[in-house]
Amino acid sequence: MKVIPMDRLAALELFVRVVESGSFSAAARERRLSQPAASKQVAALERSLGVRLLHRTTRKVTPTDEGLAYYDRAREAVQSLREAAAAVRTREAGLGGTLHVATSVGFGRVSVAPRVAAFLAAHPRLSIDLHMADAYVDLVREGIDVAIRVGELRDDGLIARRIGQSERVVVAAPDYVARHGEPNEPADLARHNCIVYTGLATVDRWPFEAGEEVETVAVRGNLRCTSGEGVLGAVLASAGITCAPLWQVGPEIAARRLKRLLPRHRPLPLPIHAVWPTSRRLSPRVKAFVDHLESGFQRCPWVAGFGLPRVKG
Repeated sequence: MKVIPMDRLAALELFVRVVESGSFSAAARERRLSQPAASKQVAALERSLGVRLLHRTTRKVTPTDEGLAYYDRAREAVQSLREAAAAVRTREAGLGGTLHVATSVGFGRVSVAPRVAAFLAAHPRLSIDLHMADAYVDLVREGIDVAIRVGELRDDGLIARRIGQSERVVVAAPDYVARHGEPNEPADLARHNCIVYTGLATVDRWPFEAGEEVETVAVRGNLRCTSGEGVLGAVLASAGITCAPLWQVGPEIAARRLKRLLPRHRPLPLPIHAVWPTSRRLSPRVKAFVDHLESGFQRCPWVAGFGLPRVKG
């Protein structure tokens, strides 16, 4: 078996990340290199191969035809070597290295970040880079190992494993209810100011269970927000009604800062998935982290959906 020199392996890894991120500077930051040093490494790789792998302009970096073909093989080689190294390290001393995790701000704060401490305590050689953002994150471009996503998934070619389910409830502040009244049926939401979270595919069409059917209610209001945390803040300030995950508003209901509305009508729950790129096999540290979250979610009332009693109609 031909051994790849360490400098060639480093150049291969760098080249793969340049193609995936579309940027020398982004790939250089990941590897703690200067941009000129990163460029020199890839240039040396091109000279050794005798072909041009990348088109370079002041605005972007794109692979040549030869670069695309080389990228496919280089990515496989780098991934295989990473997995081999991870398997050896895991066998000898447990999980190690850095795990790059992405999730939304609200769910990350309430349900992911609190579970990170116990996981790291169990794996002292491991570190986690937690990327929290409500905007859609391209896992390959950003170098993310696994993302935790709430809601229906896009058809973006990722591998997904369902690890939980988020019940939802309709809520408003007691002051809003005192001023505007309480809806008795989902259709009554049409006459209320509904605050909409735009991060879900349904946006301003809220689905409710109706026997074996689904009743979808079109809502409207004077505030739409890209952040679930922003929606919660507005609802707590008596700005209107929203349909929110139980993990987010359950504590507020328990503290009577929010009132649960339409208790006999169940909004469709949201699936919770762990997703990772098809280009990356399920590594031991990703599997261990996903298993850890799933186990914790099964015992959590706000995520599992058994934190509030079901009201019979």
